[in-house]
Amino acid sequence: MTVPVDDHPLRKAEASGGSYAPADPYVHLPTRVTVRSQRPLPDFHVVAEPATGQLTVIGEFDLACGGRFRAASAAILAGDAAEAVVDLTRLAFIDARAIETLVEFGNSLAGRGATLRIINADARVVRIFAICGLAAMLTAGTPPSRDEEST
Repeated sequence: MTVPVDDHPLRKAEASGGSYAPADPYVHLPTRVTVRSQRPLPDFHVVAEPATGQLTVIGEFDLACGGRFRAASAAILAGDAAEAVVDLTRLAFIDARAIETLVEFGNSLAGRGATLRIINADARVVRIFAICGLAAMLTAGTPPSRDEEST
């Protein structure tokens, strides 16, 4: 990320042809500074199966991933499944904004008469949901197998 500082008053004085001699010899004119992110973008993706109404969340689910989750869940919302299942088996990390995204998804489903089940959450995720007062959203168990769905 580049931080522009060309509009700094000292730069403007230089650009207008005026000279600037600081009274303090330790004052320096600002320069462009490149700031590198300390953390790479999270490894995150969602596998959506609209036919079964299942989403599998893989990796680190945080603020930066909400848009990708919403895009993947749009196919589930467009379908007519009575229940959507979010599988957290391969979830590495979740933050409060990601939980908010899941709550929004659940509310969208409820608005059309469908329900949301969140399954296979590990102890860390269960604790986070409990702290947020959302433990009721979690369901123990595994998603239905394809054989059970066809009967």
